[in-house]
Amino acid sequence: MKCSFLLIVLFVPFLYPQQEYNFNNYSASVRGKSLEVKKEGKFAFIMEFSDPQEYIADFDNDGLEDLMIVNRYKSGDRFDYTAYLFNTIDSFYIADSIHSGCYEPFFTVSDEIGEIIIIAGNSEFSKFTAGIEQFLPVNCYKYESGEIMKINDELYDIFISENEDILEYIEDFFSNHDKNCGSTMQIIPAVASAYANYCNAGEPTLAHQLISNYYYCDDKEEFVSRLNELILK
Repeated sequence: MKCSFLLIVLFVPFLYPQQEYNFNNYSASVRGKSLEVKKEGKFAFIMEFSDPQEYIADFDNDGLEDLMIVNRYKSGDRFDYTAYLFNTIDSFYIADSIHSGCYEPFFTVSDEIGEIIIIAGNSEFSKFTAGIEQFLPVNCYKYESGEIMKINDELYDIFISENEDILEYIEDFFSNHDKNCGSTMQIIPAVASAYANYCNAGEPTLAHQLISNYYYCDDKEEFVSRLNELILK
């Protein structure tokens, strides 16, 4: 999806988190740019961010609430995002994190698997982002046993949905530009992202049709090979 757009978290009850959260033996609050955690009234953990937003949910479906903080910072002409999941049970620490590039990560309940999933940008594709329009394909994750695990192979709808806006952008672009390599290079982030999303959806035919229709440079095979390597990272 285009990175200049802000995505709204679909899990409505947690859009407006409380100022202080209690987890077993710990209390946590975000004050300004700092996450402050106390145990029995004493500081047990402090972490500084540039622009944090906290979310509370039972991410690992164990009946206990978890804490996720999405931090953003200015990187050139765009924002860069990282999502952090914290262990809050026996001790308080960063359990895992996801670097989401210029795509603002969010979470929702997946209709396909019936669990909370985290959707984030594939930062490996950040090397293609250029100019005003910036796109990244997505990866999907779930939080389980203290780890964030990629579950792209369990999902389909999110990748197809993400491609709707990207394909519309590509089609609109070529309706006003010549179909040549110069034009392709102007929208490489969109083409690369749509290709990766199709591959993650298990739609290789659509992915290769996309390249055939919109990639007009001579190094087509090399380009596809490079994208496939990034998808697997």
